[in-house]
Parts: sequence; C-alpha cells; structure tokens
Amino acid sequence: MTRLCLTLCRPTLEENLEDLKNSSPDLAELRIDLLTDLESYPRGSLLSFPEKAGLPLILTCRKTADGGAWSGTDSQREALLLELMEGGYSYIDLEEDEDSKALHRKAREKGILIIRSFHDFLSVPEDLEERLESMSHRGDLVKAALMPRGINDLLILFQAGRTWQERHPGEDRLIILGMGAYGVPSRILAPLMGCFLTFCSPPGAEAAPGHMSWETLHELYRVQELTAETGLYGIIGNPVLHTRSPQIHNPGFRAAGINAVYVPFTVDDLDAFFTLANFLNISGFSVTVPHKEAVRAFLQQEDEAVQVVGACNTVVRMKGSRQGWEGFNTDVIGFIEPLKEKIPTLKEKKAAVIGAGGAARSAVFALLQEGCELSIFNRSENRALQMAEEFCCAGGSLDSFKEKTDSGETYDLIIQTTTVGMGEGKPEEEQENPIPFFAFTGKEVLYDIIYIPRETPLMAKASRAGCTVLGGMPMLLEQGRAQFRLFTGTNL
Repeated sequence: MTRLCLTLCRPTLEENLEDLKNSSPDLAELRIDLLTDLESYPRGSLLSFPEKAGLPLILTCRKTADGGAWSGTDSQREALLLELMEGGYSYIDLEEDEDSKALHRKAREKGILIIRSFHDFLSVPEDLEERLESMSHRGDLVKAALMPRGINDLLILFQAGRTWQERHPGEDRLIILGMGAYGVPSRILAPLMGCFLTFCSPPGAEAAPGHMSWETLHELYRVQELTAETGLYGIIGNPVLHTRSPQIHNPGFRAAGINAVYVPFTVDDLDAFFTLANFLNISGFSVTVPHKEAVRAFLQQEDEAVQVVGACNTVVRMKGSRQGWEGFNTDVIGFIEPLKEKIPTLKEKKAAVIGAGGAARSAVFALLQEGCELSIFNRSENRALQMAEEFCCAGGSLDSFKEKTDSGETYDLIIQTTTVGMGEGKPEEEQENPIPFFAFTGKEVLYDIIYIPRETPLMAKASRAGCTVLGGMPMLLEQGRAQFRLFTGTNL
C-alpha cells in the first residue's frame, strides 16, 4: 500500500503539530530547513517532536541547491542532523551526493532508515533508471522528485516505475514523483509505480510544486485504496487542474461501488498522451480545451453529435474484438437538459447565441434539434457567419447584435458560450461582461455556461432585471452524468 506522507512545512513546530491534528497521514516529513530561526530553535523541542507527533517521521534538512532553505555550511548541517538523530525519527532524507560517513553510521546505530534522494526542478533526466539503481545501494529507500516538461516526460516516470518493479520484485522502497502540473497524475497514481509513499501538503500550503492536500488524496482520489485492478479514467486539457470533473466522477465511483479513479492530465501532446493511455491501460477520459477537435484524429468511431458539432469531449476504449477508441459528445445533452427543465418547450423560441467556438457549436446543434429560431453573434463576424452558414441559421458580429437590440428586436433566450466572465476571485473592476450593452427586460432567459464563478457579471445583471438565469454548473453535472454512463454503464 502506498502511504500518504504529510510534509510539515510551517515556520514553527506548534503550527506543524496543528496540521497533524487536522489530517491523518500514515507518516510525515518534518522540513526543519523551513523552520523560522532554525539555528536558535530549542534542540529539546526538535528532539521531542517525534514523540509529540505520534507517527513515523522523516527528518529532512534540504539545502538551497536542492530546492530547500538551508543556507549554512555542510559541516553545520551534518552536526545538526547528527544531534537530532538522537530523537525518535524513523527516517532521514539524504541527497544523492551526500557522502557523510558519520550520518550513515549514526542512522545504522539508531535504526533510522535512509532515504537517498535527488531533485531535478528543470527536467526528467535521461539516466533516471540508472540513477535510481545507483542510489539503491546507498540507502534503504530511493527517491526522485522531477519536473516533467510535458506528457512524454510523465510517461518516462511511469516507465521508470515499472522497470524498477521488474528489477526489484516484492520490494517496497521506491519513491518517484513528478512536480508541477504535468506531474500531478504521478502523485495520485503512485501505487501503480509501487511507490512507498506519495507526499501531500497541509491546507493552504504547497511544500513543493504540484503538492495536493491530504484530504484531496485521501478522500477524493482514495490513493491508499488504488491497486493494479483499479480502473483508470481521467480528463485531458491544458490547463486542466482547475476542473471540477474529479469531484463528479470519483464520488460517483465510490457511491456505485466501482473500483476506479478519475485523474486530471495536463496534455501538451496528444500522440504522447495516447501512448501513455495505452501504457497505463486507461479505460476512458473526458476532453476539454484545447483538444476537443484534435482528439478526433485518434478515434476509430464517433457518435453523431461529434460528427455534426466537430468536437469530442468523451473518449472510451472500445471493448470486445474491436480495438481503439470511440468518441462521444456529451456537451450537447449536458447543455440542453438543464435548459429544458426551465423551458420544457423550446420550439420556435428565439435564441441569440453569444460566441462561435466549440461550446457554441454544441449549443447551436442542441437548440436547432429542439426547433429554436437561432442567431449566432461573435466578436469576430467571420467566425459567426461561417458557423451560421454551416448550421443554416442567422449570424453576425456583436456590433450587429447591439444594433438589432437597440432597434427593438427581442430574444427569448440569451445563450452565453464564451469564456468572458470566467475566473474566481477577480476584483470587481476586472470582471467582464461579453455584452455590456444589452438591456435585459426581465422576460429573457439567460444561460451562461461558465461555472466558475457560479454567478458571472452578466448573470448578476440579468438577475437584477428579473430574468430567469441558468449558470454552467447544471450543464457540467449533466454532461458528467452522461460521461459516467459511457464509462461504466451505470447512472450517476
């Protein structure tokens, strides 16, 4: 079982103890180099900390050259670690190039296990497997923390993990992880590499790039329960870590009693991702920007919505004698079902769609299927006219939309599909409205497909006018339910 290790990175021991009370990790790492005024810190407090913590502790004093905060001399660091090893620490982290015989001897004398580690904050080294092997003869556990620069680097990490397991069957002493956005899946799927542990940070802190909280890894991804039999699903995009989809699918798996996990993959190269998907035997995945159109080149089959809309947001591995991948578009049903709950009969309703991107295509297809009278308006008139011609409806620029509404033309539905207004925590002066000129009468239904924030400036304006307002969260949930059915054959 892969253990969850909480990195204690607060400036005081008291704060670190409080973090331990708020989580239940299997073990913890005390980063003494991050303590305030370490040189003057009472040695008694540091020596007694393991007893107060009440769980196995890794003693770490990371040098600045290795991404830490220790700026003293090597001899001072050695003396400090030798002194603290008299306490009840279970492990000590020593860098790959640490050659202190005194530290090695003291660890053996005290029964402290040595973690030999190296960090590369720039890349994944080509000789990764060789370096892991070299360290394996100089420590009880080996650790590599690396910075993948793309999805292909992430593949190299998983390949190195598998190679290690083949060379060291039955051993439980590898720690390998990727930092940053591309490395997130390695932290969640650490059990697939046979990792001894995966690190997490306290709430509101990030001890290293890509760290997640104990609660996220324990509750959302259930890392300690993952095995070789766990079904793998995910979402690909760039960026993608903001997605709420894991909060839909992982609780769904748990509620349905399905041994599966859903993981975000930041993807810069689709070809490399499909190689990784086959290596990990991923069963299916969601697709978000910018890959909804390009992913079609890797599909062997598509549903009608993908073919008409020209975009795919769900990919499932084909079963049985067929090989390859099948693509679906659940954005269409995800978009229309929440709207139909507000307006059961959409036939002949007059709708203005704002935007002419991939999301707009799904909305236009769905609305036309329901019999709406449709106009597409976009900042770039050419894109709006091109889409309007393709779907046999009206189109124009946002300026033309303003002209029409200023002259008294009305619409039953305003469908906002752009990213304008997206984002959380922006100051009020930076919040945007894609159609600031539009004067709501209170009779319109506004549907803004953005779900972060839950209320955009446009939605707030429509609400003040007395309009029926629908945000993007119901769409996200509905398309997620449709994806879940495609992934599992079970309703969410």
